[in-house]
Formats: sequence, C-alpha cells, structure tokens
Amino acid sequence: LLCPQESPVFLPSVRSVAPRRRVQMAAAESPRVIYVCTGAACKADGAEGCLKMMRELAPEGVEVRETTCLGPCSSGPNVLATPRLANDPMGGKGRDAKGKQPAGVCFTSIKAKE
Repeated sequence: LLCPQESPVFLPSVRSVAPRRRVQMAAAESPRVIYVCTGAACKADGAEGCLKMMRELAPEGVEVRETTCLGPCSSGPNVLATPRLANDPMGGKGRDAKGKQPAGVCFTSIKAKE
C-alpha cells in the first residue's frame, strides 16, 4: 500500500495475523517476567539504571527481577523477556531455558537515559 508522499506500508493479511494472536494468547497465560542481569559486567554498563527503568515502565502484570549472567557480557546491560513466543520479536535473540532462567528473548545494551 502506498500512501501519498510516504514510504510503502505493509499491511499483513488476516491469515498472517491470526496464528500470531493464538501464540500471544497462549503466552499471556504464562507468567510474564523481565529479567535484568545485574552481574559485574552488566552492573558496570548501567544495570542499576536499566533495572529502575524497567520497573517504572513495566505494565501491570509484568514482574521485573534481577538475575545473574545472561551471556553476552560485553553488550550489557542485558534483559531477558519471558515467556518466549514461537515467533521471536525483531531486535531480540530467542534462547532456550538456562539454569534458573526460563526460555525467553534476550535483548542487549538496554540502557536508561542518563
């Protein structure tokens, strides 16, 4: 679809949206938790500010918790959003459960405004 003097806009068909809604509805029944790494490397990169920002911005029903290392230490602070949907959102990297952390989508370099 082309709008006058605007770039092309993609409008998904009903078929492409319907399966996504089923996945999101099933995931809505799972606990929604955002894990913020507060390990040494992430702490040095601003994990405390990230944790505070996430707690302020988290919608009702989403819990924000501190956690240990999520992996990419040189790209912190790192955040893990759970539950993991079947269609990982753009910008994050889906990952399976590790230790006490459930499967989710990991986002790197999530920094609060200074």
